[in-house]
Amino acid sequence: MSGETIRDSACTYRAYKRECLENLKLYKGLHRFMPTLVKMEGFRVIEVPIAHHSRQFGVSKYTTWNRMWRAFIDLLAVMWMKSRHIHYKIEERI
Repeated sequence: MSGETIRDSACTYRAYKRECLENLKLYKGLHRFMPTLVKMEGFRVIEVPIAHHSRQFGVSKYTTWNRMWRAFIDLLAVMWMKSRHIHYKIEERI
């Protein structure tokens, strides 16, 4: 629905250059869509495969059901932001 090509957007292991995040406006829950927000600012995003290991101890408190509705509402917000985003380039002339 978001038009994103990132395959594992739920993975929280991320690295960004400082300039990618300096002007980024973050809101509660939009961390899920940081690759999309960074792309909207004109930066390139790549994916690097990492190894996911199974939980060894304890039980996760995160489930699909307790995250789904909030994530869906955030997705709608990002879709709205993308539809209203103005793409422009500044050209310097001498």
